[in-house]
Amino acid sequence: MHKTESSKQILELIPRIMRLIRTEMRGHAQGQLTIPQLRILLKLTRTTLTHREVAEWMGITPATLTRMVDVLVHRKLATRKTDPSDRRQIHLTPTTLGKKMAENYMKQTDIWIQKKVEGLSIENQNGLLTGLSILAELFPEE
Repeated sequence: MHKTESSKQILELIPRIMRLIRTEMRGHAQGQLTIPQLRILLKLTRTTLTHREVAEWMGITPATLTRMVDVLVHRKLATRKTDPSDRRQIHLTPTTLGKKMAENYMKQTDIWIQKKVEGLSIENQNGLLTGLSILAELFPEE
């Protein structure tokens, strides 16, 4: 395959896959959380971040993030903790309830993806795994 075709396919396919995943997750959320709130909660289950770090990761202003996190804190899904050594730093962490909710969303989405993959032949499943491994090497997490 020509390298221009590869890049074009990646640029077209990844956003389409993400839209489908967001639609699936939105269905599981049943109006409980918005997709940005869910993304924040999922990110916090993987690592503790400061308020500023989450805002930068989301590509939004700290003020916008504050409103999103307010909902998570109000629903007892996340907590804010001021850093005692630097009161300007606010650390965000998920609560036990927040972790359970995030795990549930991920489990339901994982089952949805598994069902799609199960429909492929073993050869195509193996090819998919190989392709995903290559993409993971090309695009390592920051």
